[in-house]
Amino acid sequence: MGYDKRIGRSFLNAGIGYGGFCFPKDVEAFIHISEKLGYDFELLKATQQINKDQVKNIHKKNRESYVDCKNKNIGILGLAFKPNTDDMRFAPSVEIVTTLQKEGANLKVYDPEAMERAREIIKDVTYCQNPYDVAKDADA
Repeated sequence: MGYDKRIGRSFLNAGIGYGGFCFPKDVEAFIHISEKLGYDFELLKATQQINKDQVKNIHKKNRESYVDCKNKNIGILGLAFKPNTDDMRFAPSVEIVTTLQKEGANLKVYDPEAMERAREIIKDVTYCQNPYDVAKDADA
């Protein structure tokens, strides 16, 4: 897959989970089609569940490090659902930010491509000029 120019190597570099508009919709469609045909597509269902759990795992790791996130300075690097794009559709970062905000964290974020789009979606965070500003004084 990495050699296919339409896909590219970057799709093989794992992140927190998949997002975007097409892939989640396609996975859901294949599950639905297989059910209509009488097939229980367990592999795709597991893939879908693992993707949902990835965001929960990030929060679990934060809770293991801190009693709670209230007033903790947390930096997030990467906001788009895939590197080198500004595509924020179904980006896992949105749910991560929302949950951390509910827990009272102070958030600093940076993405080299998606800052403008992210500002339309993610509010009440500090948008930084570079990753070093995100890391400065961060607890996590």
